[in-house]
Amino acid sequence: MNGLNVKGVFDINERGGYGYTANRSGIPLFYQFTTPRTTQPLIVFINPLLEEQLFCRQYVVSWLRHLSNRGYNVLTFDYAGSGNSAGEYPLPADRMVDDLIDIIDWYQNGHPIQPLFLVGIRFGLNLALKATKQIQVDKIVGVEPILELEQYWSTLLRTNLTTQLSAYGKIITNRERLMEKLRGGERITLSGYEIDLQFYQSLLNFGLHDICGTVAKKTMLFLRTGSSRKISLKKIPKSIRLSEFNYEQVEMEPFWTDTIHYRPVQSALFKKTDEFLSI
Repeated sequence: MNGLNVKGVFDINERGGYGYTANRSGIPLFYQFTTPRTTQPLIVFINPLLEEQLFCRQYVVSWLRHLSNRGYNVLTFDYAGSGNSAGEYPLPADRMVDDLIDIIDWYQNGHPIQPLFLVGIRFGLNLALKATKQIQVDKIVGVEPILELEQYWSTLLRTNLTTQLSAYGKIITNRERLMEKLRGGERITLSGYEIDLQFYQSLLNFGLHDICGTVAKKTMLFLRTGSSRKISLKKIPKSIRLSEFNYEQVEMEPFWTDTIHYRPVQSALFKKTDEFLSI
């Protein structure tokens, strides 16, 4: 990996560094971090899945810089096989949790900074919650969390159908047939990625209602809203509504999708996050 010419978000001499460190399987993971400040908390960003990670990257960069300018230590990384990391992708969800834990362990071995905050975008929240079973986390921020994984999976299947309509003018392989192929050991293409049965099954084990027993001291979920879009908290699973999680609706762009407008600074989201992290 040393031969790769990869530029990080932060300048290595003035604001931090970037590079590679091996995970427990020996696969190089790409990381970026700000210059360590031992008196400030460490914030680790956890990416969403598949195409969403690509779409949200430019927004995450703005957010990282914003938090760095406010004095926080900030660390971000790519799962094995994604972004600038080596390996194959997508991984089963539990292996993405392993990558998260490995990158935090690596960083804190050199910079034992506490407290630890996690920011999980979309499915990144599910991974963050799962990680609290193994590491001590003080605060978690979840952005537009995936509340119902079956619905999320249905949305992923729709991307295949949309591609078929664009390429052939009709649907050749419907949802049922796609699932038959998957369960039969074949890979199917969703959002530009080759998906296998192991990946699908791993997602179903990461529903928020299954992993909401987080040991983080405080968790805040920010749900997207706007002038023409409202979210009913009744749609949130009962076990989540009865948990100790906090919820707020925040006006923000769906920066994890292919949007028409480019507004890298999500002012309301940044402000709400600042308020929660400073409590």
